[in-house]
Amino acid sequence: MPECKRMMLTQKSSLTAEPERRRSPLRRFVTVGAGALLLGNSLLGVVSPTVVRAAGKQLSLSPSLITNGGFEKAADGWGWMTAGSAVAAGAVDTVEKHAGIQSFRLSANFDQTPNVYGRLFRTVYGLRPFTTYRIHAWAKGKAVGVAWIGGGPGWYHRKPFPARDFSWQEITTDYSTGAEAGDFELMVLVESHTGALWVDDIEMTEVSADAPRRDAAEQEARTSVGAERAHLAALRAQVAARPALRGDRYITLGLAVAERYLTRLNLSPEKRTQGGAWDHLQTEEVKSVLDETEKRIGATVTVPNTDVPPLGRGRAVLRDGVFRSNVGRGKVPYYFGGYGHFGAVASDLPVFPSLGASLIQQERGPSSSLGPISDTLLGGGRSMVDTLQSAGRSGMKIDLLLSPHYFPDWAAKQAPDVLNGNPGFLGFNIDHPVAQSVTQRHLRNLLTVIGREPALLSLCLSNEPIYSSSGRDKYSFPLWTAYLKRVHGTVESVNALYQTQYKRLEDVPVPPLGMPKETAARRVYYDWVRFNQAHFADWHRSMSDLCHRYAPGVPTHAKIMVFNTFEQGRVDWGVDPEMFCGATDIAGCDAYAFFRGDLLARFQRGDMLTPQIAATLPEDYAYGWQGDELFYDLLHSFSNQTVFNSENHVIPDGSPARHIPPEHTRAAFWQGGLHHQGATTTWVWEDSQDNGLAGSIYFRPANAYAEGCALLDLNRLSREVTAINGQTPHVAILYSPPSIFWEADYGGQVFRLYTALRFQGENVTFVSEKQLQSGGYPPVTRIILPHATHAADATAAALARFAHKAENKVVFVGTDNLAFDEYNHGRTLPAALAASVMLDGKPADAAGRTAFLRALRTALAEPGGKNAPPSLKYVGVDQFAWGIEYRAVADGKSLLVPLINFLPETQIVHLDLPGRTVATDLLSGATVDLTQIRLRSMEPLLLRIEK
Repeated sequence: MPECKRMMLTQKSSLTAEPERRRSPLRRFVTVGAGALLLGNSLLGVVSPTVVRAAGKQLSLSPSLITNGGFEKAADGWGWMTAGSAVAAGAVDTVEKHAGIQSFRLSANFDQTPNVYGRLFRTVYGLRPFTTYRIHAWAKGKAVGVAWIGGGPGWYHRKPFPARDFSWQEITTDYSTGAEAGDFELMVLVESHTGALWVDDIEMTEVSADAPRRDAAEQEARTSVGAERAHLAALRAQVAARPALRGDRYITLGLAVAERYLTRLNLSPEKRTQGGAWDHLQTEEVKSVLDETEKRIGATVTVPNTDVPPLGRGRAVLRDGVFRSNVGRGKVPYYFGGYGHFGAVASDLPVFPSLGASLIQQERGPSSSLGPISDTLLGGGRSMVDTLQSAGRSGMKIDLLLSPHYFPDWAAKQAPDVLNGNPGFLGFNIDHPVAQSVTQRHLRNLLTVIGREPALLSLCLSNEPIYSSSGRDKYSFPLWTAYLKRVHGTVESVNALYQTQYKRLEDVPVPPLGMPKETAARRVYYDWVRFNQAHFADWHRSMSDLCHRYAPGVPTHAKIMVFNTFEQGRVDWGVDPEMFCGATDIAGCDAYAFFRGDLLARFQRGDMLTPQIAATLPEDYAYGWQGDELFYDLLHSFSNQTVFNSENHVIPDGSPARHIPPEHTRAAFWQGGLHHQGATTTWVWEDSQDNGLAGSIYFRPANAYAEGCALLDLNRLSREVTAINGQTPHVAILYSPPSIFWEADYGGQVFRLYTALRFQGENVTFVSEKQLQSGGYPPVTRIILPHATHAADATAAALARFAHKAENKVVFVGTDNLAFDEYNHGRTLPAALAASVMLDGKPADAAGRTAFLRALRTALAEPGGKNAPPSLKYVGVDQFAWGIEYRAVADGKSLLVPLINFLPETQIVHLDLPGRTVATDLLSGATVDLTQIRLRSMEPLLLRIEK
């Protein structure tokens, strides 16, 4: 996951002027060099011509497929990352070079260990079938250990560099493609102690080919495209002959997706931006989309209520935590979805409704709206007027990312001390008067012009915000002192807690970054962490207030990386989701739920390894579903807000031309809607081969079709989806910031417990310490503590009051719950909690898990079976099903039961509802036998069961 302390080797790249394009730091690597934000459309850069031979005959001169292989433009187009516990460094070197002005230097200080390395990498596109390519580089080494150049599929193609010391020498290795020439992930990788390894003038050139076989393969590809073009024409003719089908938006979606990608496949060579591997994938996926569309055209059973009215004009409103919009029958619940984030989403606005979308995200930062003197809105900001009006004409909405991280160069020159090296995108001091003036003027200039446009759905205040600098400057240090006074009162109380001897509160310094080992020092750090989080949330609140002033009625949110919430090592990043929800109108986030194949590949490489991801892998789920659902439910629990994931990562950055099951994409969006996600924009809709943009949904017809289907489903069934989201929960998990800080297992136990509850049919929510202390939480009757070892005294007292009521129960999962206060002082449990149910949250095997589920179900049971969900068990076995999320929601005289199987294999289960044996699946229209429900992997059902 993001490691923003390593994120910017050249911090200036996050402070540049337009064009406002930046890669997401979702993975643990950086794109080095100030100009490395977008590779662009050019895939070929002539470095040195090479004679190409085929079947022994000279063909032509072949340019290198690698741009900037000599690092003359810093490291444009290259990425650098470390994996596992690697201590490694990579950077451009202007002293040592083979030619030109610089090279790239790698070093490492660790023993060889599996999945531990540092690597320089890029993806090479445009490889052709049955062709041999030569990888050529110059290298120099000092105390070189295990290091190699190569990569490709599975990273199996490797050419070792010489060991120990060596002068500049050529390194070459040949790589041959087969019938399906995939893109090549090229890398230089160090796997053990290396003093220095310099690489320069890296090329990849075509050297030979089996011309007959290559020509045949490429002709076969062209024939396949022609066949699908004919297939599309035939389906269009069928729809034209049957007027009743023309309003079916699912059919329109399938035809529009096919048309879009077939047009792309027919582009002339000079306009093409992808290689044969993507051609092959897109041709196959267009066929699958047209096959599905043909089934729908020829279906004899019509899905009930297929009408999905287009989004009407006029402003959408938030009511009871749900967006409502005009869709032809008054303001009804509406689930917005679409794409982000750069130029292509604006140019494709007229096309998106046919793709099932209703929303895009655009961004405009201060560098585009603000000049050093005049308050006149600059051209980049004014262009948003045209984009918003185009959206209105197209029946689309826009979420505007205000991007304060695009800090103007002129402002940084006026006040050089405003740049403070803060990690992440916000590399400036948010409390500096110049920074505050820039932010205020940016919002005023931009929003007074566009704030009343009806196509403006919402305002995103910041992109993946991180801040670790509160109190570390003269502007915010007094706020730190004020915080200590508010929390502790006197310097004597502070000294007693910290074991210090300060004379005044003003003498208490802000602690250095990094979790201390000693308890007294950690108490200081805990106070600063909470101060930093509150201060950063307040900064966002001030921006939100300005937005309300200049764009009344437009709700705000922030794109927090919510997946870091339970990461003990990232408590100093300044983001507490509850505080952010309190500062904005919408619960905003950046989240992901990758398909398991992608998850495993990155796990095995040491990428994105967090306790939460590690916890999801052993269960063998088809995809990392908790990465969305748990965090959406957490965000919603704080203030009953709709959730907006405005950087929805369904496909990892830089994914190769390999099919990602459309079932996964559809499931991720549908399930998000069932967990309070009221709006989302997908990363990313852009025709680019940059490492942060390549391989996205933009290149994938089947996944674009799947997302469109899910978005249409959510709005066709928006009333039912809203009813499911509105179900009153009776079970809550304690959200405890002190436990995040002090107990490493707390986050993992939250994941395990949330998973078990979802697989037991419980509609689980969260209750925070703050909510408990104020009494502002939903009417739950069961509160579960997931190894919540540390909590404030006021929280323990509130839980005791809760448990004192006869109908309520507190359940402890794991050891030492409430054993300490937020400063690690031991505590004796209040008498009302001494008899709480205690469960072991780490069952060792399947038998232990079954026992845990039964004990959990017993602990949650209420007299007379009140609020008890129906049991879901395997057919023929008296055992609770595992890996299937479900719940039962009363809806008038019927029940709504959404189900989904997260396991890779089909499961056959029965739902225990005495007297009821059949249901209708509202998604497919099929009749379902409740005594034998067949659940294919990742295929959701929404059952209506009549009482």
